[in-house]
Amino acid sequence: MISSFVSQANKLKNVQIYLEHSLKNCGASFDDDNSICHLRELLSSDRFKECHDFRLSIFNIAESLNSLKLEVFNGKTLDLKQLKADLISIQERSRTANAEAVTKLRLLSEQENMLTEEVFSLQQRMCEWSNNRNEHQVPKLEKKKPIKEASAKVPAKEVQTFANFLQKSGGHENGWRVKDHSVFLKLRKKYRERGKMIAAVRSIFPDMSERDVEEHEEWYLQYSKLQSEQNDALKRWKEEQQNCRLAKEEDVVVVSEKSRKAIVPLDDPRDVKERLLLWKEEKKRRQLDQLQLRNDLDERLRQMENSKKIKCEEAKLEIAKWKREKELQTNRDAHLKIVEKQRIEDLRCDTTHPK
Repeated sequence: MISSFVSQANKLKNVQIYLEHSLKNCGASFDDDNSICHLRELLSSDRFKECHDFRLSIFNIAESLNSLKLEVFNGKTLDLKQLKADLISIQERSRTANAEAVTKLRLLSEQENMLTEEVFSLQQRMCEWSNNRNEHQVPKLEKKKPIKEASAKVPAKEVQTFANFLQKSGGHENGWRVKDHSVFLKLRKKYRERGKMIAAVRSIFPDMSERDVEEHEEWYLQYSKLQSEQNDALKRWKEEQQNCRLAKEEDVVVVSEKSRKAIVPLDDPRDVKERLLLWKEEKKRRQLDQLQLRNDLDERLRQMENSKKIKCEEAKLEIAKWKREKELQTNRDAHLKIVEKQRIEDLRCDTTHPK
């Protein structure tokens, strides 16, 4: 009797140690400072600041262009050298903004690929943990038969291959304009024969050579193939993830009431409450920062709009003033012509009828 009780007590002790170890590993894997929500808020804040800076640079370039337009429309004497220097400066600023946007887009794409790989890795580790839990012997547990682990990194190769292909070819149109590529797809669907399709494309775009159309056709075949492989891989991966998720939901352990009471809580409820309050305060602070950034952007836009209106009003006043001066000058010229004509007629009369 005593030996049976001791044996059962040892088993329960082993179960308690295993569960505490598992909870400790899960808690260490999902630290509060590196939580998904915290990371998402940080990335959202960074993206908002980048958009804010990019919009300000675009607005500054547009404001410079509007200033040059007003100077030209006012009819003032312009310094061609200065005008040329201003246009070159605007062009350089536009190129710099474009290069920065391309660089940031490339970095964001790399970051997206890295995060995708991390998500795939975490998914694979979760499946491994699930399988390890199924293999561990515990009392009073109802086990399901082991499931086949879903391969979390199946679509990584196909997705990366298709992304590299698009980056190398310059997008989904292979460097063509969107309208031209749409016409190409319509003619390709209409004419099944390759020669007729190429002739139809060249009849619409005579500046393209036959070689250009053939190369675009070869590119589109490769594009369709890689896109189909990516879609198939993603579909298989989603099915495997769904099967893994369903299997984990079915693999629920039934622990007795005594075993549940033996489990020691992972965290003190007071600590959880304090962390929750800190998280709420941090979230509120970030929301206030984002609201301040939006207000600053709106104020900047209002100032630019008011400045634009003032400049337009000044331009209108200058144009009206110029028109009045021109009208007065025209009237004076007409009056002088009439006076000169009258003087000439008086001289003629004096010459014809001398006193």
